[in-house]
Amino acid sequence: MNYKSTSSSYKKLFGILLFVFFITNVFFQIIIYGKNNYNNIFLNSFFKIFWINSPIFWFSSFGLIFKLLIQTSVITISFYIYFKIINLKIKAKDLFPIIGLSHFIFYIQMFLEFVYFKINNSSKFFISKFSLFSIDYFSQIYNRNYPNYLNYLFTTINIFELFFIIFFIYILKKITNSNYIFSFFAVMYSYILPLIIWLALMTYISLPE
Repeated sequence: MNYKSTSSSYKKLFGILLFVFFITNVFFQIIIYGKNNYNNIFLNSFFKIFWINSPIFWFSSFGLIFKLLIQTSVITISFYIYFKIINLKIKAKDLFPIIGLSHFIFYIQMFLEFVYFKINNSSKFFISKFSLFSIDYFSQIYNRNYPNYLNYLFTTINIFELFFIIFFIYILKKITNSNYIFSFFAVMYSYILPLIIWLALMTYISLPE
């Protein structure tokens, strides 16, 4: 099975979207916190780049870009290993921008969450574990309580995660010249299964002693 090498236009588009993501995120933070407070956040996040326990960094523009690149790299490696196993010669450098572009579905989620928090006059947007259209979101609407150790699981599982999977199955079909069944199983073994294992691990770690 052959694949279509991603053109430089995909890579340029990924770079452009990274820049737009950074700038708009700065804009969101200035609106949420105000210009003076944002300057403090900027300085704090800059000097706490290697402080992984700092929520200020991970929810700053730098942190979100850094997290996006890490997630894209990890998923790229996962897919590359899977394609190696099934003997499909596909370059990691071609997978990376496609996976990165697919991640911008979560940027739409962030934008909608920003609008949601502005409508509700909340200033906790960038330090909140809130996830729009997640199990946690609907449980709050319908006043359903659940154990705290399920918080990470219920905020991760959301409609945008489903959109990401569907979009990536579609784009993978195009670049591998395959069918939807092949693309589905590639995403299943390279993304969905590792995600399930990760969620199970995080839930186990969160269990009360």
